Amino acid sequence: MIKLFASDMDGTLLDETHTINDRTAKAIHDLQAAGVEFMIATGRDYQSASRLTKAQNISCAMINLNGALVHDKDGNVIYDCPLEQETIESVIAYLNDHDLLYTIYTEAYTYFYNRDEYIQNTFKNLQKRFDFDDLTAAQIKDNLMENKDASEFTFSKENPVLKMMIMNENDDKLHQTRLYLEKFPELDVTSSGPGNLEITHKDAQKGLAIIKYIEKQGYTMDNVVTIGDSLNDRSMLQLCPNSYAMANASEEIKEMAAHTTFSNDQYGVAVVIEELLENMKK
Repeated sequence: MIKLFASDMDGTLLDETHTINDRTAKAIHDLQAAGVEFMIATGRDYQSASRLTKAQNISCAMINLNGALVHDKDGNVIYDCPLEQETIESVIAYLNDHDLLYTIYTEAYTYFYNRDEYIQNTFKNLQKRFDFDDLTAAQIKDNLMENKDASEFTFSKENPVLKMMIMNENDDKLHQTRLYLEKFPELDVTSSGPGNLEITHKDAQKGLAIIKYIEKQGYTMDNVVTIGDSLNDRSMLQLCPNSYAMANASEEIKEMAAHTTFSNDQYGVAVVIEELLENMKK
């Protein structure tokens, strides 16, 4: 019996307008009314993700920042997995030396490298290139009102780094950066779309966060459905026997999942939920 449905956001739950459409919202409400818990599993921070769910009156638990934070349906942090300070100090020094744009995510704030330049130049460029970084732009756009410049960031136990995102249009430069990051065994390096790398602690992955969450609920992975479209979804697709990849996912991601569904622009998440509800009636 399915007891938990965990969905990625960008490229999965969200359509081409980067919102939760009415059909998908209705499917989620129907699912919750049928007694199945719905959960978000996203690379977004809580503030950005919750704005989108609240717009459709959806209340649910959330895995944020790829698994570095888990919130209950009331927004309380029930699990966190920060990065190690010494490692991040080395990573930031490398990024500064190589003039790479990056963001630092903590529970309270997002810090941008050279914030003003980023907003004035880079974000405008992102918007011009839909195929390159529509997903990246959508994730960052919601944070612009809350973000700070990276120069304002200071390490403290009260404000640990939970995730970093690195952005560059040069594939070779990103590849070299990935090779550098792979020297740190405690890091998990993935991507949510072209032109970015995402860094979390190796234990901060969506699939591992789901396992921690369901252990407290008394579920097993057989009771879970997961659905996603990109590399930062890989762990929850691989660890779940009832996993779905979106039609807009790469072939690599589709091979990781047990099933596929329609694209995010064709109500893929809603279709899976509606089929699940129909099967529950039988």
